[in-house]
Amino acid sequence: MSSVCWTRVDDRLLHGQVTVGWRQYLRYRAVCVVDDETGSDPFLQEVLRLAAPDEVTVRVYTVEEAITALATPATARTLILVKTPQVALLLVEGGVALAQLNVGNVAPGPGSVRVFRSISLNDGHVAALDALAARGVQITFQLTPDDARADWPAVRQRYVSARRG
Repeated sequence: MSSVCWTRVDDRLLHGQVTVGWRQYLRYRAVCVVDDETGSDPFLQEVLRLAAPDEVTVRVYTVEEAITALATPATARTLILVKTPQVALLLVEGGVALAQLNVGNVAPGPGSVRVFRSISLNDGHVAALDALAARGVQITFQLTPDDARADWPAVRQRYVSARRG
């Protein structure tokens, strides 16, 4: 999909950092939220649409729907939002071309380790990120456009070090 301007992992999906800070930086005109729970809940879909600026189109898909929808090039610069690296991997495995992946907020959970400000990863996240990197996806960690950015090899090393800890 040539019009994808960015793909972001953020377990909060569409919120202030994405609608203000990243929009000014990326200049996207459409947001594609890919999440099975949200994609099957009309109320959550409406909440996300209300969170976006009026001039931004928001589409919400399940993973299966997104693979079909994203196989066809869109006409607008599109930001793809997913909650986990595993969903990004499912998109790539389904044929969606993702050149880069930004990891934003990932809240702590069972078995997770804090690796970068408000980003905690577990073994499943790491396996998915490794698989994406092996497929040529450039992976960066950055919360806002003004923050310092870290690449996957450096963050992966933090994960390994913290696990040994």
